[in-house]
Amino acid sequence: MKKILILVMLLVLSTAALGAEFALDQGSVGVGGAILFSSSGGDLYSNITYTAFTLAPSLSYMLVKGLEAEVAMAIQTASQGGVSIDSLLFGIGLSYHFGAEKGKVAVPYVSSGISFGSDTSDNSLMDIIFGAGVKMFLNEHISLNVAALYYLEKVTPDGSSVSTSGHTLQLSMGLSAYIF
Repeated sequence: MKKILILVMLLVLSTAALGAEFALDQGSVGVGGAILFSSSGGDLYSNITYTAFTLAPSLSYMLVKGLEAEVAMAIQTASQGGVSIDSLLFGIGLSYHFGAEKGKVAVPYVSSGISFGSDTSDNSLMDIIFGAGVKMFLNEHISLNVAALYYLEKVTPDGSSVSTSGHTLQLSMGLSAYIF
């Protein structure tokens, strides 16, 4: 019993010694959210402008200093020529932060991800996402995030094997709070 107690204590102490020292350090956990605006085009949208607003809560973990893994949900409402469509998507992504150092106020990053979901028109949705942005730290735990995102989209009507593709350029602004 004494050996187990010592082992547990060593494990707890070693975890504390290896803990994150700042928001973008290995082991840091982030909780965030973003508001996004997009304008879309291409064959998928029949060359009629499609505009959307999205709310995207997220949870992230710093795998190593500067490399962040994220899971997110996107709740979107969109309109195209008087027709409104609501969507729900879930996704995963990776972001790399350049020059992630303690005390740095502005940290640029690049990101990529994939998401899957459906909309109120019974379509299956898949997006591949590429982005670039900057995290501006308001204090050591909270950042204001601004990014430009490019989506490659695939929409498949329910029960169909035929899909349509399109693209979206999206501007994102959000906040992240890091626990370390």
